[in-house]
Amino acid sequence: SYQTNTPSLTLAAEGAAIQLDGVDDYVDVPDGVWFNGDFTFEGWVNPQSFGNWSRLIDFGNGQNADNVLLGYSAGTTGQPRCEVRQGTTIVGAVVATQPIPLNQWSHLAVTLQGSTLTLFINGSVAAASSSQPPRNVVRTLNFIGRSNWADTYANALFDEVRIWSVARSRAEILAGMSQRLSGNELGLRACWRFDEATGTAALDSSTNAQHAALVNNPERVPLGQAAVTLTGLPTGATYHYRAVATDTNGVKTFGADQSF
Repeated sequence: SYQTNTPSLTLAAEGAAIQLDGVDDYVDVPDGVWFNGDFTFEGWVNPQSFGNWSRLIDFGNGQNADNVLLGYSAGTTGQPRCEVRQGTTIVGAVVATQPIPLNQWSHLAVTLQGSTLTLFINGSVAAASSSQPPRNVVRTLNFIGRSNWADTYANALFDEVRIWSVARSRAEILAGMSQRLSGNELGLRACWRFDEATGTAALDSSTNAQHAALVNNPERVPLGQAAVTLTGLPTGATYHYRAVATDTNGVKTFGADQSF
């Protein structure tokens, strides 16, 4: 026989995420080259639905125009896919073999190191392929949560979206994905935490001041941390748990299964 115990805590906000509605919300990022050699980009994603080719990021100059993009759903599959284009030509692409879960946080990261393009999900390699580097051109249509095509806007929560000018190792991605950055890390080009309490700006917490704009009033969602003490657990066993957060409207968000 076994028993279950469900401790409950009410949390004060510690930071925030941005919630995009899948209709017209997105984040507009300043013009810039952004990608022209080795790179890493990463972010936390909590999808509420798998819209057709919904994006985490899409940086380019329109459709088929030097895009570097990551859809958190290839089509409506829920399988993340990254593409790198030189002009109109896809020169690198990777797609996960399994979908990420709905209504749960997943960490997505993509690196280009030399000619190897790698997709990570929660710090584990999900796919890898060969790729040429993006061209060294200024990109003027740079979005978080929106496509440069007529694809579905993101219906998701995003947090800690970061861009680097270096290829981060798997160990570095794992070590950093749940940590708050100082802002002056080597190779960090931008980090949007979405922690602002009000306003239409998404401030870049790196030293580069690449502040982005929130378009069409996306919602800011407070985040928090909790700790509970469990007693009376026999030793020598593996225990499984899942965190469930319930907001003031009774809406539940489920964390990933964990064990200790």
